[in-house]
Amino acid sequence: MKIYPVAGRLARDEHNRQPVPAEGREVRDDDPYWVRRVRDGDVTTDAPEPERKPEPEREPIPPRKEA
Repeated sequence: MKIYPVAGRLARDEHNRQPVPAEGREVRDDDPYWVRRVRDGDVTTDAPEPERKPEPEREPIPPRKEA
């Protein structure tokens, strides 16, 4: 399964003590450590939605001048 970090939580790999990267990481589906981390809400299997950049504000179109 692929796991992703949860905002506000820090989940470290039990072997190398490195945090789960933002892009996610593949782990074994039957690994009890990661199954507990998912169950406890420390990591998730749901991929984060890509960040959307806000569109720049456009200047308003001035009203037409009547001739």
